[in-house]
Amino acid sequence: MITIVLMAVFTLGVLFFLARAAMADRSAAAEIVLCRAWSYRFARQTLVEQKEEYIDKNNKYHTVKEKKAAKKIKEWDKQIAAYEKNENTYYSGQKFSVLDMITLFGYQLLAAMKLDGNNDLLRKLTSSCEHTGYIELERGQETGEKKNSSIYAFYLLASLFSFLYVGVLLACFLGVLTIAMGNALTGVAMTMAVGFGGCALYGYVPYDNLRAKAKKRQEAIDLGFPNAISEIALLVMAGMSVTKAIEETAASDDSLMYRELRLVLKEMNQGSTVQGALTRLQCRCDNKYLDKMVELCREKGVELVLIKAPSLYPYWYPQWEEQVEAYAAEKGLPYINFLEIQEQTGIDYRTDTYDGGLHMNLSGAEKLSRWLGTWLMENTSLTDRRGEAGLSARWEEKLAAYEAEKARQYEFYGIETGN
Repeated sequence: MITIVLMAVFTLGVLFFLARAAMADRSAAAEIVLCRAWSYRFARQTLVEQKEEYIDKNNKYHTVKEKKAAKKIKEWDKQIAAYEKNENTYYSGQKFSVLDMITLFGYQLLAAMKLDGNNDLLRKLTSSCEHTGYIELERGQETGEKKNSSIYAFYLLASLFSFLYVGVLLACFLGVLTIAMGNALTGVAMTMAVGFGGCALYGYVPYDNLRAKAKKRQEAIDLGFPNAISEIALLVMAGMSVTKAIEETAASDDSLMYRELRLVLKEMNQGSTVQGALTRLQCRCDNKYLDKMVELCREKGVELVLIKAPSLYPYWYPQWEEQVEAYAAEKGLPYINFLEIQEQTGIDYRTDTYDGGLHMNLSGAEKLSRWLGTWLMENTSLTDRRGEAGLSARWEEKLAAYEAEKARQYEFYGIETGN
């Protein structure tokens, strides 16, 4: 009976696999090929970093004999060359293996499960991709109008799910085979577990490695960030230019945060602006505390709205706007840039601010409050509670105090209330 069930599951599973894989389009196959090329590039870059770190440490501390070190470096060079060869093969479109066909089925499986960019798991994985330090996966990097980080996150998830599925099929097949060979149930179960575990591990390791790399990198940045910023701030306060302060600080240490600052300088030397280079640095680093705020709001059922306040200075750079828009999209948050809706709010920076365009005065605050109140009523679950007896009385009390203070200030500054 067990044999029949296992054989039925295996047969139906294979038929479903073939049917779904046949439905995949060319764009999915192209994304898999691109992601496979990236995966080999990332593996190569990681191994190059390990080799360089090993050489630096050994040159400094001489912990390994020269002959043994040379042998290890030679092995690494051989593996690096193999990774580069596979990377170039995939980039040229000359390879699409059986393993890639399995992942292709995973794309259809995720589509059937309706997992898209709004899914929490996929959003978190996309965020991890953006914070691995790989240039190809930085926020803002796109291929065919799709974020590279989203493409790679979907690939990893599709690969994980598809190999879990294939693991079940392999377990069933091995179960039938071992039963036919007359093995005891314990042996059958162990063989099935090994078959499933091997496939599951193959799909899970790349997924877990990427998340672990992003986490480890963030921990290293969090550790070095306060000291690096303090050094830069002290040098600037002492009269040094920002660029020179970054240069001096970057050269003072070799930890990850300082290497990131050296990358900022490299980009600036290649023509990037200070703001652009620093914005890309921020994109490679996690928004740790903003992420905590988002998580806390969701835990408490609070609807968080991101806002760019209406102010003409400091200048709001396009790179900053792109960064906030990308973060809002990644976290599924609404974002309002009041600079872009001046006509809707009615804000006049000449008359509605008291310091030439930075802070709202009374009229500016009232205009902004009326517009935002209406927006919140229309776009969130916020309801009008002024009709509730206890709250209504409190509201009237606060409103009377507000009107009295407004009248006092009008009188103090000699403003006619009719205006």
